[in-house]
Amino acid sequence: MVGGRIRPARIDDRRQRGGAGPGSESRGVRTGLGSNAGHQLFAGPFGGSNRTRDRAASQTARRTHPDRVHALTGCVRALLKAPSLVPVLRVLACLQPIAGLGVIADSLLRRELRFRTIANVRIVSYGVGYGGVGIVAALAGAREWALVAANATQAILTTALLLRARWHSKRLGVDWPAARELLSFGGGFVLARIGNYAAGDGDNMVVAKWLGLSALGLYDRAYQLMVAPAMLLGQVMDEILFASLARIQEDRSLVAAAYRQCIVGVAFVMLPLTAVAWTLAPEIVYVVLGPAWSGVTTPFRILALGTLFRTSYKISDSLTRALGAMYRRAWRQWAYAAFVIGGAIIGQHWGLEGVAWAVLLALAVNVLLQAHLVMKLVPFTWSSLLAAHGPALLTAIFLGVPAFATARLLRAVLHLSPLGVLGGTLAVVFTFLAAVLAFWRRPFLGQDGTWLVGQIMEFSRKPLRRMQTSANGVQ
Repeated sequence: MVGGRIRPARIDDRRQRGGAGPGSESRGVRTGLGSNAGHQLFAGPFGGSNRTRDRAASQTARRTHPDRVHALTGCVRALLKAPSLVPVLRVLACLQPIAGLGVIADSLLRRELRFRTIANVRIVSYGVGYGGVGIVAALAGAREWALVAANATQAILTTALLLRARWHSKRLGVDWPAARELLSFGGGFVLARIGNYAAGDGDNMVVAKWLGLSALGLYDRAYQLMVAPAMLLGQVMDEILFASLARIQEDRSLVAAAYRQCIVGVAFVMLPLTAVAWTLAPEIVYVVLGPAWSGVTTPFRILALGTLFRTSYKISDSLTRALGAMYRRAWRQWAYAAFVIGGAIIGQHWGLEGVAWAVLLALAVNVLLQAHLVMKLVPFTWSSLLAAHGPALLTAIFLGVPAFATARLLRAVLHLSPLGVLGGTLAVVFTFLAAVLAFWRRPFLGQDGTWLVGQIMEFSRKPLRRMQTSANGVQ
C-alpha cells in the first residue's frame, strides 16, 4: 500500500502468495482485448436495434472498417500500457465484417420470435469455438491466442448458421425512407450504445491502467461470477421482452402490467440468489475457480449485491427501446457510464474492493434512472416498483438467514471442506424454498408471484404431456 493505492507490483506480489490465480494476467489480457465488447462497439451501434435493422434489411448495406480499428490500436497501447493487446485487437478487428454479415438474419429471426433457432446457433457456435478449437489451442500452448482462435471460430460459425437459418436478399442498394428512419431512430440508439459500451468496459479500463493486468484478471473473474446469473436470465428476458412489448406498445396499460410481472419474476430469482451468493462467496470461488483465486472473494461478494440491479435494468431498458424513447435512454446511459468510470477512478485508490463498490453504486443509480424513464412512458409509480419487490425481499430474508447460519455452523463448528459447506447450505436453502412453494406460497410470493409460479409449472408440464401423448400413440 502506497498512500492508500495498490500498485500493480503489489497485485503481482499477492498473486505469488496465492491471492491471484496462476492465469490472472493472461485472463487480464483477454479481458483487456474485450472480445465481446469489441463486437458491440466495432460491429456498429446500429447492430443492436431490431427495428432499425429490420426496416433496412432488404436494401441497406452495412459496412465495417477494420482498418480504422487497426489504426486505433496504438491508443490501446498508450491507454492501458499493455502492448501485448495490440496484435490481438488487430486480429479481432478483422472479424467484425464477418460478424456483421449475420446481423440482418439475426434481426429477422428475432422479429419472428424464433428464439429457439437463435439459441441453437449460439450453443453450436460457442461449443465448437470455445469447447473445441479454444481448448485444443490452449492445450497446444497458444495462451491468449487460444481465446482469439475460439472467438474467430465462434464468429464465423455463427454468421454461417444464421444465414442458413434465415435467408434474405443480399442485393446492395439504398432505401432512402429506411435511411431517414435509421438516422432519426438510430441516432439515439447509437448514442445509447456507445454510452452502454463505456459503462460496460470502463471499469476494466480503469483497473488495467491503474492496477495492472493481474488485477484485471482477478476483477474480471469476480465480475463474471456476478454477472453470469444476471446474463442468463436478463439477456433472455431482454430479447424476448423487446420483441413482445414492441407488438403491444400502443396499449400502455398492458405494457405496464407486463413490466410489473417481469420485475416481480426477476426479484424472486435474484434477491434470494444474492443472499445465498453473498453468504457462500468463499466456497463458490473455491469450487468454481480453485484455491489459487482467493483474491476474487471480496470483490465478488461486493459485486454480488448488485445482481438484482444488473438484471432489473435490462427489463426497463427493453421497455424503453420497445417504446422508442431512444434519446431519453441515451443520456441515461451516458450518466451511467460517467458513474462507472468516475467511481472506478476514485475507488481504485482502495484497490479492487473500491472499484467494486463504485460499480455497485453505479448499477444502483442506473436502475433508478431507467425506472424513472419507464414511469414517464407507462402508468407505473415508485410505490408500485417498491411493492413489486416486497414479497421477493421477504423470501430472500426467509432463505438467507438459515443459509447464513448453516454456513457458519458448517465452517466454524464442523470444519467441513468448501464443497461440503456449499452442498450442505444449498440443501438447507432448497428445503426452505420447497416449504415456501408447498405451504406458504401466497404469504411469501403474493398475487403476482403465485401467478408466475403457476405459469412456470404449467409450462413445465407441457413437455411431459407431449411425451405421454406420444407414448400412448405408440402403444
